[in-house]
Amino acid sequence: MERKSCIIGCTVAIAVSMSQLFADGDAAWRYRWPGVIPEVAERTLEPTKRVMLDENVRVEVLCAEDSRGAAEWVAGKMAAWFGRKPSAVAMKGGDLPEGEEAYVLGAKDGRLFVRARTMQGVRWAAMTLRQLAQPVRGTLTTQAYEVPEFTVVDRPETAFRALHLCAFPEVTPARLEHGIRMAAYYKFNHVILESWGVYRSEKHPWYGWKNGWLTLSECHRLAATAKDLGVTIIPFFNIFGHARAARGKAGKHAALDLSPKYQPLFEPRAGFNWCLANPEAVRVIREMVTELHEAFGSPKYFHLGCDEADPPTCAACCAADYGKLLASLVESLSSHVRKLGARPMIWHDKLILDKDPRWKGFEANGSPSTVTLLDKLPKDIIICDWCYYPPPKDGRYPTLDYFRSKGFETMTCPWDNIDGIHSQCAYARNAGMGVICTTWNRFTDYSVWSTFSHGASCAWSAKAAADVKTLAKEYSSALRDVYDTHWRQVGWDTPGVDRYSETGFFTDQIGTSIGTR
Repeated sequence: MERKSCIIGCTVAIAVSMSQLFADGDAAWRYRWPGVIPEVAERTLEPTKRVMLDENVRVEVLCAEDSRGAAEWVAGKMAAWFGRKPSAVAMKGGDLPEGEEAYVLGAKDGRLFVRARTMQGVRWAAMTLRQLAQPVRGTLTTQAYEVPEFTVVDRPETAFRALHLCAFPEVTPARLEHGIRMAAYYKFNHVILESWGVYRSEKHPWYGWKNGWLTLSECHRLAATAKDLGVTIIPFFNIFGHARAARGKAGKHAALDLSPKYQPLFEPRAGFNWCLANPEAVRVIREMVTELHEAFGSPKYFHLGCDEADPPTCAACCAADYGKLLASLVESLSSHVRKLGARPMIWHDKLILDKDPRWKGFEANGSPSTVTLLDKLPKDIIICDWCYYPPPKDGRYPTLDYFRSKGFETMTCPWDNIDGIHSQCAYARNAGMGVICTTWNRFTDYSVWSTFSHGASCAWSAKAAADVKTLAKEYSSALRDVYDTHWRQVGWDTPGVDRYSETGFFTDQIGTSIGTR
């Protein structure tokens, strides 16, 4: 009984102490805007006044799509992030910002308010709130979070914003989920997910490594996790080149290294291409596409790859009209994807001729037999134009213009060149195109922080793009420090990020994964 009284007394004392701290501390309290990724369009700030994000704060949520559901979602996320579940109220009337993903977020006089037309806008408001919240000072452990009095009005200028992630065998399930959650935190609305031999097909279990961890149940779980955060996972399967599902320099093949009996499905030289003349290869591809699409919840898009394929080397493909084989494959698989309820996406480089002077300085890997495909493609196919270099001197992207002139929806796809990210995204914003930021083998590399930070900012808006440059110039590691904080916060939400190797950018600090960077 004495111990219980002591616990109650200590708890009351802490509560009184915290209450006194909150009441008396404002005079010596001044908030500094932390740097939001992507930075917001408009904001007002009262840096010496604060609002506690605890169970006493009133959270008013107005969402034209579903105010009650939005209020419950916000309350749940605040409980998970800040340790206190607030009183969230579904509002019934008021002004709403223009735009499907736009939102208004603010804090004043002990209350928090969110206004948006859709749940997506509500989700983005919550991501901004988390980036603004800070733990209350003066205690040994986190007791509560606080924000200043502020108002934010924000909206994206690019409708389709995707992050392309690769699930290599060296990428753990926790790392992949961490990346998906980080994409949502930075307001990408799509993740294009490409398996490099780790998908465990139930229809064709021989296609992939025996220790592959991307099972059907894991796909379902990741899709549900992403959907809750506002992200649609778009599955990816290479139907032409990259058929070995392994990097070229590794000398591996996800199917043939362990299952040589399936050699007829692949070109004999390294097995880099599927054998397009083999109807069994086409059947396997179709079945894999169907299974992957269903595994990720039947999204509205599916990426079919089609980049960097080699010329044919098998007797059957060499004897055939290879251009017709390729056209038949892409047309057939595109039609199949449509029947599944999705739009097909493909890379661009095999559709334009190598050595053509019009494409100098850009990726053009097509041959006379592959470039004829472009005029045969249905116009609902999305062309994903990848360019990983510094901006061209004249600021123009002729390949993007070319595909758009042919009537195709086209998206620009930068990688890790920061100036290129800014230039391509600006081009996309001005032309109304989508953006796909790629990470490839750098997902567990030092450069990933710049791809995430600059990519998300530049895909969001011109102001966010300018602001991320300013933040990067503040001091040498300012932007990386902001990203470090965000990556760590999202890690707290990710099951499995409880080991040294799962934290930070690398699995270690002095091993080979860091290299010379």
